[in-house]
Amino acid sequence: MKIFISYRRAEDDKTYIVGTIHERLADVFGSDNVFRDTYDIRGGDEWRSVLENALNECTVMLVMIGPDWANLAYPNGDKRLFDPKDVTRWEVETGLSRSEQKKTTVIPVLIMSAGIPKTEELPLFYVIPCGTYYSLL
Repeated sequence: MKIFISYRRAEDDKTYIVGTIHERLADVFGSDNVFRDTYDIRGGDEWRSVLENALNECTVMLVMIGPDWANLAYPNGDKRLFDPKDVTRWEVETGLSRSEQKKTTVIPVLIMSAGIPKTEELPLFYVIPCGTYYSLL
């Protein structure tokens, strides 16, 4: 099993919960089977290629959703999730596409007391699998 952790760094910087989750998963499944960008992309790597390879190899994608995940915005007020160039959007979009092909299981994980994002806060292509969320902390 290969696990990909998708998260917004701006949210993780508040609590570092994603690092803790990564470490616990690595203890159980092995560090080679759990991907997190800041642990697995080395200096000099072409980061987008490394991410793409990890996305295409994963069988499980954990989407860490914090309280600001859907509403994080650029300085001009545009929501990042609605920008096709947003890395988190690209990761989740790829995971959902692979989920439709039965190659990846996408699991939304609510962190830092986040609520389930409202439909109007999400781009149209986002369909949350089975309506199931897991809540941590």
